[in-house]
Amino acid sequence: MKCVLLAMSAVQSEVQSDLISTYYDTPDLALNRKQLTLRVRKQGRKFVQAVKAGDSAGSDLLVRREWEDPIASKRPNIDAPKTGKQLPASIRKQDLRPAVLRELCRRTAVTARASPPFDARRASSDHHPVRMR
Repeated sequence: MKCVLLAMSAVQSEVQSDLISTYYDTPDLALNRKQLTLRVRKQGRKFVQAVKAGDSAGSDLLVRREWEDPIASKRPNIDAPKTGKQLPASIRKQDLRPAVLRELCRRTAVTARASPPFDARRASSDHHPVRMR
């Protein structure tokens, strides 16, 4: 796919950014049971926390419920203004554990035509690498 994108037109510049995403849950998977995903992503020196909610009714495939907050560190902040409100009240910070670590090298090529970023993905769960497709 990268070759196709690069062949579309001459590359004017390319920007690479490394993203490290850690997905958190409780030992008993309380967030997963409620169809919630809690992610902290590190990009450069910044951290962004996201909460994503599944559509339990399955009614609208085009609606994606997702909230983000900038946070101070790689540990989740359950008091963050947007994302913290989406977490169940029973969740405590000390109960959250890393569940999956995903490293992503994003290369964005600026061309004469607009093109999506090319991502090289690698994930691990319990320190075992998993290749993402």
